Amino acid sequence: MTRIEPTAVSSAEISRRRLLAGAGAAAATGVLGGLVPATAHAAPGLRQDPPHTYLSTSGVPHADIGDVATLRAGLGWDPGDPNSFNQEWYDAMQVVFAQIASENPEAVLHQGDMVEGRWGNDNNTRWPNTGIFGPVGTPEERTLAVQAAADCYYSEWLRFRDASGVTTNWHFGVGDHEIGDSGRNGIALGWQYGAMETFKSKWSEYFTRRPDGGHKYTLRPVGTAWEDTAYAVRLDPLTLLVTVDPFVKRPDGIRSSVEGDQLDWLDELLASQREDGIKHILVQSESPAFGPNRAANTSQITMEGGAGSPFWRVLQKHRVDLLLCAEFHEITAHHDPVTQATPFQIVHGGNIFSSRSMNYLLIRTFPTRIELEAKRMAPATNLSPGALLWNTNRSTAERIAMKPGASPVGTLTINKIGPRPTLENRTGVFTEYVA
Repeated sequence: MTRIEPTAVSSAEISRRRLLAGAGAAAATGVLGGLVPATAHAAPGLRQDPPHTYLSTSGVPHADIGDVATLRAGLGWDPGDPNSFNQEWYDAMQVVFAQIASENPEAVLHQGDMVEGRWGNDNNTRWPNTGIFGPVGTPEERTLAVQAAADCYYSEWLRFRDASGVTTNWHFGVGDHEIGDSGRNGIALGWQYGAMETFKSKWSEYFTRRPDGGHKYTLRPVGTAWEDTAYAVRLDPLTLLVTVDPFVKRPDGIRSSVEGDQLDWLDELLASQREDGIKHILVQSESPAFGPNRAANTSQITMEGGAGSPFWRVLQKHRVDLLLCAEFHEITAHHDPVTQATPFQIVHGGNIFSSRSMNYLLIRTFPTRIELEAKRMAPATNLSPGALLWNTNRSTAERIAMKPGASPVGTLTINKIGPRPTLENRTGVFTEYVA
């Protein structure tokens, strides 16, 4: 971007600079926080072989799995209390992580629903009032219990992942279960509404901040309510990933929308990145912009305004290639309803114990095209029908098993040669979905 001397800077440009937060020289080099491989290189119009390969999913495991008997011993867990961990769940997660590793992706994108997240409660119908995360009698106590549960389950999530060895270049988005679980109409006024900042700050402590408290991502909406939960990073010199936080706090509740300062940041960011040579833009969000979508075990959240929302119009304006979404836990593909091309919205991922099974996308980028392949794992097996594993509010199956391997269920190519991208080789789950 062209440097403007201080005497010539307008208030709009000051706002632009604040929101982009250092997008200039670092973005131009394509090396942000060391997240672009030093060997990555490509030139528009030249053959690139092999392609860059990324994997996108969500809902791993979409349950509160953690050894509270160890982490909360003496802090709320007493002998005889239930646990939210066992060997079968650990093994099932390792099967999923091993499957991800088998694809050898350069980066893994995860849109949310890492946990069940109904924290600040102690009202499990089978094991009420355990006190494992402390008392929950007042809003203040419930907020402290959220912090304790987040420390337990997020640290355990990272421990399980790190044990698998799949630790390089994971980029996470915040889902509704990371803010306590949202119904289709959002989160109403009450203690959970008041604790939203606590939910988000604890999530960011583990996934967008470094151990010293600094930010992992240079490109983020600095000074806004989404600074810790929205960000962008170059995956390779031609490909930009943008993670948005689709949850906004309003006077009447928490809704699903990308608006205000976050939308301004997104608009400015995409413009500057196009100027700096970005060819492919991937945006990830827990909430899809619109439907209809296939559904399995979901609140079926979509963004306000749908395909007519300011958010979707910004994606159209900057020729975004893919909007990668979660929430519905099953695969649905939609092209842009106006252009019938890109942006291309894909809902995918799931939860380990979903009735439709875990699924993921492989995204392969070339200088002039993007190739997609969807894969599905076999459904988990309930090893103990009727028996439940404890968590603070809603239990899941006590013992499960996952089978290794995944089968292809769809393909798509985004061909970017010509005046506008075209969608080719659409098969299986990538065919346009009509309810």
